[in-house]
Amino acid sequence: MSLQDDANLLEHRTDQRVGLAWTPIAGSLLPVAVTASQGEGRVIVTSHAALQTPAESAVAYVRSNAARLAPGLDGAWLTTHDIAVSQPWGAVPANATPDDWADAGAAVAAALISLLSGHMVRTDVAVTGALTPSGELVAVGGFTEKTHAATDGYVSRIVAPAGNQQAVGEIPDHERSKLEFVFAASVDDLQKGALAKHPLKGYSIAETAPAPAGQTVAAPQFGPGRGQAVVLTSELGWYAQHTQITGRIGFDYDLTLRVHFGDGTSADIARHVGDIRGTDLTFSVGDIVPVRFDPDDRSTVEIDVDAMHAAKAESQRRLDDGMVRAAEETLQQQESG
Repeated sequence: MSLQDDANLLEHRTDQRVGLAWTPIAGSLLPVAVTASQGEGRVIVTSHAALQTPAESAVAYVRSNAARLAPGLDGAWLTTHDIAVSQPWGAVPANATPDDWADAGAAVAAALISLLSGHMVRTDVAVTGALTPSGELVAVGGFTEKTHAATDGYVSRIVAPAGNQQAVGEIPDHERSKLEFVFAASVDDLQKGALAKHPLKGYSIAETAPAPAGQTVAAPQFGPGRGQAVVLTSELGWYAQHTQITGRIGFDYDLTLRVHFGDGTSADIARHVGDIRGTDLTFSVGDIVPVRFDPDDRSTVEIDVDAMHAAKAESQRRLDDGMVRAAEETLQQQESG
């Protein structure tokens, strides 16, 4: 992996949000993102056709068991919303096979449970495994290759099917020592091993799923000239400018946004986001971002970067609070034991 590729990977591996899981595909660690919008209960795969069947199986199982996997969610909610599954970043190796995509079924399930429940998939975790209709994880092929991709991708825990446990001995010592292995027999085991223990405070999927473009919905409470947008497409580019003293790497994005204005209407627009070097911002398919515009000229829509920084800081604060609560609970358990 080149220095530029490694920097690009790190830029995305630090992304923390619900509905996102990382999985090894044909020797590369890639993200799987799940988002929802008002619709008819469809499963829409926007990346690779070979992911359609595994995604449908994962969504079907989670839908049938939503009361247990995402307590408090109205069971009818999934029948009135479409689920979109995408690979928001990274190039898939040319040798990827349908079996490689089948092994991403567990990652789709983890990302969907995260989206519905508000429990983020831990950023240090990679997930692999195919799913049966009854929610069992099926052993994957090429387990050694998958663990190699995980360690190259800064993963410290891999959640894999219980059927792969005997293959740990085939992994080189220098890679095995870097990983914690969690072997899961079912989606319930997967949920415990991959997702954060505590949900984001105040999170509700019912308040985040956008409506299709052009549809009038109940107007959210934005201020004048404020709204929000869903990222429909995101193309990441990078460039390097070298000097005699130091090198410089920059990132930019070409985006298609579905903007939801404060009066309940929406429109699709294209925007370019220039050099974001030195920031922690990323733009992936399905992200919801704040926007601002001139109320008299909606062609002036811009992404509200300041608001994104504020929201990211608040999300990190909530994550830190959850980690503190988890540490306190562990300490109490140790003291009582």
